[in-house]
Amino acid sequence: MGLKLIGLLGLQNWILKKTTIAVLTFCAAYIIVVAIMDYGFNNLFRVIFK
Repeated sequence: MGLKLIGLLGLQNWILKKTTIAVLTFCAAYIIVVAIMDYGFNNLFRVIFK
């Protein structure tokens, strides 16, 4: 029983690490996309209201 519990805790730890990496990657990609869009719309705003 004890060994199974340790194995499950290790699996949960591994899943938690994978999930954390996935979430951080998604957040970083989202920040990059929003920054590019912000830069693009800022330039568009300058062109329209010159």
